[in-house]
Amino acid sequence: RLQLVPFRSGAYSVADISFTLLEFREPVLVPVVFVEGLVGSQYYERPVDVARYRESIENIRDSALNSRDSEQRLLEIQETYAAI
Repeated sequence: RLQLVPFRSGAYSVADISFTLLEFREPVLVPVVFVEGLVGSQYYERPVDVARYRESIENIRDSALNSRDSEQRLLEIQETYAAI
């Protein structure tokens, strides 16, 4: 699923951070957050850390367009650039 965050939504808390939340179906494997930095990368496994990143994802999702509106916006952008 793709959801766009429009510029009008403003900046969000993790706009300058690149991270990935890894969750697994196997119950013995704990969720992990992989944070990519300029000079190194880190993995976070503590539940409190994972919860903060999960909350950030939810905040981004709340400010994003829904899937249908995101698809419509991408089509509008495609038409704009196709005309150039």
